[in-house]
Amino acid sequence: MKIKQSDIRKSWCNIDLGKIPSSLKLGIKDSIPKSAKITGGC
Repeated sequence: MKIKQSDIRKSWCNIDLGKIPSSLKLGIKDSIPKSAKITGGC
């Protein structure tokens, strides 16, 4: 089964960023290249 990009976007839009542990936020931040662009929105 292939996952649609729109389904992934919808699931991320429902995340409460205040509930993500800071250690996880740092790990995510460090793994994204500075040249990356975030597009789209909720």
